[in-house]
Amino acid sequence: MKNKLTKFFFGTPQFFEIIKNGICFEFEDGDNTIKLVASGSSGRENVYVNDVEVSQTRNIKFTSRHIFENNGNKYDLTINVTHLFRGGLEVTLLKDNMLIGRQEKIILKSLSWRNVLLTLAACVAVGLVVGVSIALIEKLFF
Repeated sequence: MKNKLTKFFFGTPQFFEIIKNGICFEFEDGDNTIKLVASGSSGRENVYVNDVEVSQTRNIKFTSRHIFENNGNKYDLTINVTHLFRGGLEVTLLKDNMLIGRQEKIILKSLSWRNVLLTLAACVAVGLVVGVSIALIEKLFF
């Protein structure tokens, strides 16, 4: 049984990679690699066994389940949101009702005022750039 907790810091390359491509969980079961890629922005969840997609769905609930078979074995992969505002997910993988592994990842290590202010500043900066760009285009062409 493998329990693993991974935390990511705001502003690091890993943080921005998660925002862009989704968060990835990998489990080893003998010769098989089972991988879940979950996107917080689109709600899309893809499950792969040895890089072959076996399950896919879109989900905005706090819990999700993927049940699939591989080589005559029944797998049950469960996703639970553990921390809504910090982006915490816990993924549990069962094979024939036996626990293969459990992993938890938290995108924001802590919800500090510094992180809140940095996020707010980034949103204001993007809004300012977009707003000024639209105003200039409108002034030049309309």
